[in-house]
Formats: sequence, structure tokens, C-alpha cells
Amino acid sequence: HELGVTAPAVAPSVSPSGGTAQTVVRAYVYTYVTTYGEESAPSPPTVVTGFADARWYVSLPGSYTGVASPVDRVRVYRTATADNAYTYRMVAELPVETVSMEDTVRDDLLPFQPALPSIDWLPPPQDLRFLHLHGSGALVGVTGRTIRFSEPYQPHAWPPSSAYSVPVPVTALAVFGTSVLIFTRDRPFLLDGVHPSSMALTPLPISVPVETWRAVHTALDAVWVATRNGILRFDGRGFTNVSAPFIRPDQWEAFDPTVFRLTSHRDMLLCRVGTARGLAIMQRGDGLYMTDLPEIARADEQIYDLSTDRTYVRLGNDIYELDAVDTEARRFTWQSQEIVLPAPMSFGVLQVDVRPEGRLPTDPAEPTEPSPPDA
Repeated sequence: HELGVTAPAVAPSVSPSGGTAQTVVRAYVYTYVTTYGEESAPSPPTVVTGFADARWYVSLPGSYTGVASPVDRVRVYRTATADNAYTYRMVAELPVETVSMEDTVRDDLLPFQPALPSIDWLPPPQDLRFLHLHGSGALVGVTGRTIRFSEPYQPHAWPPSSAYSVPVPVTALAVFGTSVLIFTRDRPFLLDGVHPSSMALTPLPISVPVETWRAVHTALDAVWVATRNGILRFDGRGFTNVSAPFIRPDQWEAFDPTVFRLTSHRDMLLCRVGTARGLAIMQRGDGLYMTDLPEIARADEQIYDLSTDRTYVRLGNDIYELDAVDTEARRFTWQSQEIVLPAPMSFGVLQVDVRPEGRLPTDPAEPTEPSPPDA
């Protein structure tokens, strides 16, 4: 179903009848609740004066109209003079078809009833982008130049109070623990805090230009960013240019930042920096190592599936699993040319660039088969 629950637009009708005790003033609201326990913001309030011992009758619409959510219940709340005037307490939970009820909860017992949690819970914005999970359990995303948070563990509820504006357009987000890195085409911002309602926004004094959200990825206990200046690593203490020891600045300038793509593959970071260059970054102990990975260069898209720990790439209309774990490895015998060394030497590592026939159908050096009609 569509995420979010529309708040009631019509206030409840309240009619006190009889009574002889002291006069009290009560405010009533109601909310809609889905089969999953998702609760809407409250209806407009109805404020009524009557006797404390009167019979209080509440009329409800008896139906739900709004975002297509599986609403099956209504919850009725009220305030009391004995309680905080701004705290609504639940007096009934009823089927959504209910059109009338009697409130029998006494004022002295009302403070022990559950409080209204959803006073400003609105459905998620329609133009929400760059969705991530924050360390507080809230979702975080972007609308325009505003960073918005959901209520923790309530992805259907987006309070307007948990929103933070930045002065420039946002191109990407990344979450590192309880911190949110906000990327632009110039300097990034850091939004830090343990709860969405109390975050601190700080501009960072470094240029990290990001052209596309695909150039940002969280893996290996860090946030990685492919920028015009190289591949940067953020570990909470600051940014480090990890590609500088491997690729000179003049070589990096030849890459197009609009096609940068970052993703994970097991214990590696994969980076597509152009249509002819793909890189794999590996972390071993305290060191980082980089090697070429041509398959990534030819991929139109790449995605890491966290639930299965598998990486997929799209080549045209086809999707392939990278280094598939359930595919039997192909065996072959390879022999190099004769290599003459100036002295006896033991090889600790050998890198062999192998391009077996049919490995990548889109490789221009290999024949391609026509796509099926429904591709």
C-alpha cells in the first residue's frame, strides 16, 4: 500500500448530556490506524463544556478517505482539566466504521491512559529522494533543499519539526552512524544528532563536489565518495583521498564525474570512473589496495544487495550477477611467455588479465548475439 496515513479532515461531534457535578472543558480528537499499527495525525479538535459526571457522546465519520492505506481502526483522544491541557489521552479504540460512542473514562483516570503520539505525523512528501536509514531508527531523505526525517521506527510519519534546510541544492546523502553527510556540487554539510528532532547542522570546510548520488556509497566502515578530485573516504574523523597514491591528478581529470558509480562487492569497493575504467579498492589490515576491474567500466548500472551479499550489474537490457557464488568456477591451464629475470626471485602475487570467450557479451572485442524480441 501507499506509505502514510491521511489525517482526518473533519472534527468529531461531541454532545454532553445531563450531569450535576462541576463544569469541565474537554477537547476531543481522533486518529486513523492501519492494520500495521500506523497512526495518522489527529483530526481538528472539538472543544466542549459540560458537567464532569455527564454522559459524553462522540460522533465520528464512520469511514476513511485519504492515502490508499489499510485503515481499520479509529482512536479517540481527549484532554481533561486534571491533566496537561496540551496532552491528549486515548479513551477508545474502535472499528473505522463506528459512527458514535460514549466516553466513560473519568477525569481522575485519564492521566493513566496512553498519550497521543502522532500530533504532527504527516505522510511522507511525494518528492522525497535519497532515502537512507539513520542510526536513530528514522528514515532520512531530501525534498528540494530540505533534509527530512521520519519519526524513529515509524516510516509512515514525517513530522515537519524534523526538517533542516541547506542553502544549496543537494546531490547525495550518506549516513554514518548518527551523522548524515549532505553532499552538494561544492562543500558538504554534516547533520549530527541521536534524534531527528534535535540535529545540529554544520558546513564542512572542504570541497567535495558530487555530481550524482550514485557516486556515494557506505561500506567497509566508512563513506566513500567519487569526486572530481578523486575517491575520498570519510570515517568520522574527516576525508582522505584514497586514490591519490594510485592515480595522478592529471589522470583523474580525464574521467567524467557524471558517470561515477560506487557499490560494494563482499570486502571490496567497486568504482566505475568512466566507460573505459573500473576500479576495485580492497582494505587489508591498515592498508588500502587498488586494482583495475574492467567489468565495472562496461556496466550501465551496479547494485549491491545487502540481504544476500551479492552484487549485480546491468549491461544493456541484461542483468548479471558479479562473481556469482552459485556458478561453478571454470578451470583452465595458463602458461606465460618465458620471462628472464636478472636474479632468482619468488613471486608473492601474480595478476593475470583473462578475457575468456563469451565472458562479457557486450565486449566490443567479442561477437555479440542479437537481443530477444522482448528484451
